[in-house]
Amino acid sequence: MQAKKMTHGLKKLTSAIKFSHLAYAGLIAGQVISHNAQAAPEGGVVVGGDGSITAQDLTTIIDQKTDLLAIDWDSFNLTEEELVKFLQPNSSSIVLNRILDQNPSTIRGAIESNGHVILANPRGVLFTETATVNVGAITAAGLDMDSSGFMNGDFSFRGQDGSTGVVVNRGLINAASAVLVGKQVTNASSGLISADMVSLAAADEAVLTFDTDGMIGVKVTKEVMENQLGIDSAVLNEGAIEGAQVLMDAKVSGGLFTSAVNNKGTVLARGIDTSGGTIRLTGSGSAVVNSGTLDASGSNGGQVTLDGDSATHSGQIVARGSSGQGGQVKVLGDTVTVSGDIDARGRAAGGEVLVGGDYQGKNERVRNAETTVVTAEAEIDASGIGDGNGGRVIVWADDSTHFAGSIRAESGVLGGDGGFVETSGKVNLHLGEATMSVSTLSLAGGDTGTWLLDPGWLEIMADADCTENCVSVVALAAALNNNNVTITVSASETDPVNYSSTVDDASGNAAVNENNPDYSNGILVSSDLSWDSGNTLTLTSHNQVQIAANVTIDAVSGANAGHLAVNADGDFTNLGSVLVSDFSLDLGGSFVNSGIVSVENLNLNVGNTGADTFNTLGDITVSTSGTVVGGSGTDTVDTVDGITWTLGTVDGSASAAGIDFSNIEQVDTANAIVDGSSNGVTEAFDLTDGTLNVLGIDFTAAAEAKAGAETDDSVTSNATSWKLVGNKSVTAGAVTFSGIDSVTTNSATLNGTANADEFSVDGSGTITSYDIQFSGFSVVNAGANGVGKDTVDTIPDGLTWILGTVDGSASAAGIDFTGIEQVDTANAIVDGSSNGVTETFDLTDGTLNVLGIDFTAAAEAKAGAETDDSVTSNATSWTLVGNKSVTAGAVTFSGIDSVTTNSATLNGTANADEFSVDGSGNITSYEIQFSGLSVVNAGANGVGKDTVDTITDGLTWTLGTVDGSASAAGIDFTGIEQVDTANAIVDGINNDIAESFDLTDGILNVLGIDFTAASEAKAGAETDDSVTSNAASWTLEGNRSATAGAVTFSGIDSVTTNSATLNGTDNADEFSVDGSGNVTSYDIQFAGLSAINAGADSGGLDTVDASGADIQLNGADGEARVRNIDFTGIEEATNGNLVTSNNGDRFVVTGADSIKA
Repeated sequence: MQAKKMTHGLKKLTSAIKFSHLAYAGLIAGQVISHNAQAAPEGGVVVGGDGSITAQDLTTIIDQKTDLLAIDWDSFNLTEEELVKFLQPNSSSIVLNRILDQNPSTIRGAIESNGHVILANPRGVLFTETATVNVGAITAAGLDMDSSGFMNGDFSFRGQDGSTGVVVNRGLINAASAVLVGKQVTNASSGLISADMVSLAAADEAVLTFDTDGMIGVKVTKEVMENQLGIDSAVLNEGAIEGAQVLMDAKVSGGLFTSAVNNKGTVLARGIDTSGGTIRLTGSGSAVVNSGTLDASGSNGGQVTLDGDSATHSGQIVARGSSGQGGQVKVLGDTVTVSGDIDARGRAAGGEVLVGGDYQGKNERVRNAETTVVTAEAEIDASGIGDGNGGRVIVWADDSTHFAGSIRAESGVLGGDGGFVETSGKVNLHLGEATMSVSTLSLAGGDTGTWLLDPGWLEIMADADCTENCVSVVALAAALNNNNVTITVSASETDPVNYSSTVDDASGNAAVNENNPDYSNGILVSSDLSWDSGNTLTLTSHNQVQIAANVTIDAVSGANAGHLAVNADGDFTNLGSVLVSDFSLDLGGSFVNSGIVSVENLNLNVGNTGADTFNTLGDITVSTSGTVVGGSGTDTVDTVDGITWTLGTVDGSASAAGIDFSNIEQVDTANAIVDGSSNGVTEAFDLTDGTLNVLGIDFTAAAEAKAGAETDDSVTSNATSWKLVGNKSVTAGAVTFSGIDSVTTNSATLNGTANADEFSVDGSGTITSYDIQFSGFSVVNAGANGVGKDTVDTIPDGLTWILGTVDGSASAAGIDFTGIEQVDTANAIVDGSSNGVTETFDLTDGTLNVLGIDFTAAAEAKAGAETDDSVTSNATSWTLVGNKSVTAGAVTFSGIDSVTTNSATLNGTANADEFSVDGSGNITSYEIQFSGLSVVNAGANGVGKDTVDTITDGLTWTLGTVDGSASAAGIDFTGIEQVDTANAIVDGINNDIAESFDLTDGILNVLGIDFTAASEAKAGAETDDSVTSNAASWTLEGNRSATAGAVTFSGIDSVTTNSATLNGTDNADEFSVDGSGNVTSYDIQFAGLSAINAGADSGGLDTVDASGADIQLNGADGEARVRNIDFTGIEEATNGNLVTSNNGDRFVVTGADSIKA
C-alpha cells in the first residue's frame, strides 16, 4: 500500500473562464443559430397583464405595470449593440417573453431588468460570448409556457415535439437567480453565470419554483424524450458558475445522452454568509459526470452532490471549512467512479464524504450504488485542520466496491482524534493494495480513528492475489499502524448464507476457496497477522469469524500492545493463537477456542441473538480481567479440565481462569471445581442425573462443589449413592461437596468414611453426620473402619430399630443402616421380629449388641419367631416379663429363646411363674432358657404359684433360710412356691434353720415351697426340724429318718400327722410313747399316730416304752395299744401298766420286772 501526496489547490475563478470556443460549444451554436436571424426583438404583443413595448434606436424598453406580464414575440434576437430593458414594478415581478419564432433566439447584446425575465423559445436560446445579462432573475427556456396559464400562476414549461429546445450560454449572466432549462442546456467554456441561485436543468417538462427568500429554481417534471442534435450531455458546464446554490439537474429517457449532467468547468458556491454553498449535480436516465472543479468551500464547508444513474468524478471537489467544519460531499449513483480529488477538510473538524452510499448502506435517505470504484488516482481528504477531529468518509456499494485510492480522515496537528473511514462492498470488496492508502491517525496524540471494511465475506490472507474479498496481512498491518481498522461482512439478499461453519480438513481450516464468492461464513484469518501500534482491529460478521489452524494474531510483541474486537452474528472459532491486549467479542453464536488465547483483558458476549450457544474456552489466559456474558438462550461454556469456577452472587454468574461470567446456563468443564466458598451467598446446589446446578448454571462434569461458611448451604439431588468425606463434605457420583449444611434426595444411600462415623437421626428420617443434615435417604452404609465405631444417635427417644440380616444392618425412621457398630438412641427399640434371622443379643454393661451393633441405651430388644434367638449378658439382674420376654437393666427382650449370663439373678413376674431347671443349671421360663443364672427370684404374685421344674429327676434342692428360697443345680431360688422336680431331694441340712416340712397329699412344702414330687427331705442338725403331714403311712428309715409316701425325710426331729400308721424298720425298733401320745423312735417324735407297725426284723426286739401308760394287749401276738395307738409287731413293752385282753392272755415271768405274755 503506497501513500500518495494529495494536492488541494483551486484555481481562481477568473483563470477558469475560457474565452476560446470549444469545439463542442461551437457545434451547438452552429446547430441552433439561424443564418438569417434578424436583430432586435420583433412583433411583441402584450397578451397578459399591463405593459408597453417601446423601441428606441438600439434599445427596446418594456414597461411592465403589473406583477405578471405576458408578451408574445415573433422573434427575439439581439445584436452586440442592442439592449433590451425591462422596467418592472419590483424584483418579484415576472415577465414572460414567449417567442414564436421557428428559429432559436440569439442574444449577442444585453438584457437588463430589476425583476424576473423569462425567455421561452422551444427552438432554443443562445447567449453568445458578447451577451450580457444583468437582471433580478433570468429564466432562459428551450421550452414553451402557456401565457394564460402563466397569468393564472402556472409556471410550467413544456417541450414541443420536433424542436431542439437547446439553451446555451457563452456570455455573462448576472442575476439573483439564473435558470437555464431546456431539452439540452450548456454553459460553454466562455460562459460565466453569477447568481445567488443557479439552476441548469434538462427536461421535457418543468416548473419554476420559488423559495421563501424569493430565489427561483426549477423542478423537472418530465424527462427529455428526444435528442435531435445528438448531443452527448443533457446539461453541460464548461465555463464558470458562481452562486450560493448551484443546481444542475437532468431527466432524460434512457440512452438519449451519454451523460445527463456533465461538469467540465468550474463551479464556485459560496453561501449568503461566509459559509460554503450548495452544489448539486443530479441526473436521471444517464450519468452525472464531473471532470472540472466543484468548490463549496467557506468558513464552514458547504455541500456538493453528484447523483445520477451513474456518477463519475475525475476532477476536483472542494468543500473545505476554513474556520469551521468541513463540508459534505456525496457522489451517488447506481455505478460510482471516483478518480479525482475530494477535499472536505475543516479547521473545527473534517467533513463528510459519501461515495456510493452512507454507512453500511443503511441510510434510506442516501442512494446506494451497486458498484463503486475508487481508482488509484483518487485522493479523498476529510481531515481536521489545526485541532479539528478527523471527519467521515464512506465508500460503499450494495454489490462490489473497488478501492485503490487514498483516503485521509486524520486529526489536525494541534489536537483532535482520528476520524472514520469505510471502504465496503456489501457482497464483494476489491482492494488495490499496491496504491491504496487509508489514515485515521490522530496527528496530535489523540485517539486513532477507524477504517471499516464491510464486504459480504472476507479473508485475511498471506498475499493479495485474490480478485475479491481479501486483504493481505501486510496491507492490514500497515493500515493498523495508522488506523483502528474495522472489517465488517454483511449478508446479501442474493448470497447463500450458511450459519454453521464446517471444518473439513485435518488442519482445522474451514472449507473455503480463496476466490469463492459463495463463501458466506464471514471472516477468515488464514495467515499470521501482527501489529504494534496500539490500535484496534475489529472483525464484524453477519455469520462466523474464524482464525485458521496454526495462524497467530499477535499485537503484544511490539512496543504498543494492540487490541482485537470481534462482533459476529454466528460463532467465533479460534484454531490458532490470539495474543492481544484487549480482546472483546460480541457474538450471536458461540466462542470456540481450540487454539491458544492470551490476553490482558477479555470481554465476551455470546448468544446475543437469543440462540443457544456452546462455548469452549480452551487454552485461555487472562492476565488482568475478563468478562463473559450470555444471551437469552442457553449458553454453554467448556474449558480445560479441572479448572476452578468461582461462583458469583446472582444467577448465571461465575468466574474461571480470571474471567467473570454472567447469564450463562451450562458449563461442560470436565472435573470442574465449583467454588462458592467466598461469595458470601448461601449455595443451593442441585445434582440431577450427574449434572450440578447452582445459581442457574448446569455444571455437567463437576468434580467438586464448595460452599462457604454460611449455615444453609444445601444440595438437592436424585443421586442414589453418597459418600461421606469429612466435616461438611460428601461425595455423590463424581462430585465431592464441601462446606455443605444439608442434602435432600430421594431413596438414596449414604456411605460412611474409613474412619469412625457418627450419624444422628430424627423422627422424620433426617440424618446428620459430619455437620451435614441429610433428608430423603433410605440407606446408610457406615462401611468398615479401622479405629472407633460407626455410631448412630437419634434425636427422638424410643425410636424403633429394625434389625437386618447381616452384621451392622438395621433400620430406623425409614432408613436402612449397614456397617454401623453403635446406636446411641435413648430407649431404643431394637426389633428383630421380622428379619427372619436368629438374633444373638449381647448385653454387656448395659450395652446391647446384636448383629455387631452396640445399642448403648436400648429399652427393648425384639426377636422373631425363630427358635434360637438368644441373649448373652453380664447383667446381674433379669426380670421376666412374659412369654419369651425378659428385662435386664433398661432392656426388655421379647421373642427370646435363651439367655446366657454369669451369676445373674432372674426375677419373676407378678404372676405365677414357671421355671424349668435342667441338670446343668439352665432355667427355662416363659419359653426362655437361661444359662449361668445364680439366683432366681420368683417374686410375689397374687394368683397361682411360682413353680420350678427340673428336667433332671432326683435333683437336690438345697433349702434356703427364708420362705420360697432354695437352691438347685447351682441356682439360688427365692420367692418360689412350687417345685415339680421328680424325685426331688429337698436338702435343709446346711441352712442352719429348723425345717418345718409339710407333706400334704404327697406334696412336700417347706419354706413355703411345694415340692410336688419330692423323694427326699433333709433336715440339718437343728433339734426342732419337723414334718407336718396328712400322710396315712410312715416308715422309719433310721435315725431321724422316715418315709411318708414317696418322701424320705432325714434329720427330722418331729412328725405331726393325723391317725397315721408308723411302720418300723427291719431292725429292732424302739418306740417311746409319752403322756400325750407322742411316739418317739429313732430320735423322731411322731404326733397324731394311730398305729405303729413295728414289722419283722432280722434281729433284736421291737420295743415300746409306754412311759407309765397302760399297755393293753389285744389278744394277738405282738399287738398292744398304748395311749390309743395300736402297735403291731411289738416284741417288748416297757415302763407301763399291762392290761390284758379278753382272750385269755398267758403271761410268763422271765425275770425281775419282766413278763412275757
